Amino acid sequence: MSTKPKLSDRLPEVIYVSPFGVARLDWPWNGGGRARLAEADARTRARADAAGLPGRVSPHIAAAPARGPCIAEVPRETVMTASGPRDRRASPVGFDRLRVGDAFDVMEEQARRGWPRVVEAARKAHPDVVAKARARHQALDAARVSRGEKPVRFRPPKFVEPAFEPPFTPGQVAAARDYAALTERVASSGVKCSSVETVGGGGGGLSEAVARDMMRLAALHRRIGDGLAKDAVRPSKGGMRSAIRVRALVDQVCLGGATISQVLAAHGWGANKRMRALLREALGAALDRMRGYDLVRPQNLP
Repeated sequence: MSTKPKLSDRLPEVIYVSPFGVARLDWPWNGGGRARLAEADARTRARADAAGLPGRVSPHIAAAPARGPCIAEVPRETVMTASGPRDRRASPVGFDRLRVGDAFDVMEEQARRGWPRVVEAARKAHPDVVAKARARHQALDAARVSRGEKPVRFRPPKFVEPAFEPPFTPGQVAAARDYAALTERVASSGVKCSSVETVGGGGGGLSEAVARDMMRLAALHRRIGDGLAKDAVRPSKGGMRSAIRVRALVDQVCLGGATISQVLAAHGWGANKRMRALLREALGAALDRMRGYDLVRPQNLP
C-alpha cells in the first residue's frame, strides 16, 4: 500500500518570486541573477568571517557582525609593591576582554600597513646620509691636518630601521575614548546639559553623578573649542568644500568612528598626505587640550 507523499516533501526548499509577484519552483532567471545572488552570498560570508572573535576571549561570547571589528585586550591593573607601582594582569587566570574597535584602531592599522614604505624610503635615503656624514668628516679631517694633527678614520653610520610610531599617543587615544564614553553616559541620562543647575541636590546620589558628568563634558567642550581645525582648511568659493572645525573633527572621529580620510571626504576635501597631516595635527592638539595640556594659547579663533 503506497502512501501519498506530503506536500512539504514535494516542494523545494526555495520558492522564487519574481518582482511581479509570480512564484516559481525552479530558477526562472538568467545567469545575471545567479551572479548577483552569488555576490550577495559572498558579501554575507565576508561579513560573517570578519565578525570572528579572537581565540583568547571567552567562547560564550557570540559573534555578531553588527558589532563591528573587535579587539582582544589583556585586562591589567596597577598595584603598589615594595619597589613602587607596577602594572600587571588583573587576574592570573581567565580569558582576555573584548573591546569594540574604533577609528583609532583603524588608523593605527592603516599606519602599520603603510610603515614598510616608510622603512623602505629611509633605506633608500641612507646613502645620502652616509655621503653627508663623509663630507662633514672630510672637512673636519682637513681642519685637523691644517693644525698638524692626524686624520681620523671615517666610520659610516649604520642603517637603523625606524621604529613604528602610531598616529596618536596612548594618552591621546585614552582621552578620546574617555570622551566618547562620557558623551554616551550623559546622552543616556535623559537630562539636557542646559538644565545642569537643576540636577545637583547635594545628596551624592545619581543626580549628583549626572551633574558631575555634564560639567566635565562641558569643560571638555570648552577645551576642544570651535575654531577651525587648520587655517588652510577653509571653505572654497564654489561651496564644494566646507570648513572643518575642531569640534566637528573630534566628534566625527571619537563619536562617529570616522577616520581622517573620511572626515576630509565628508567635507569635500581630497584625502592627500598634506591634508591628512594637517587634520592629524589638529586632532592631536585637541586631544592634548582635553588632557589638560597646551591650554594657554587661544583656540576659539574664527
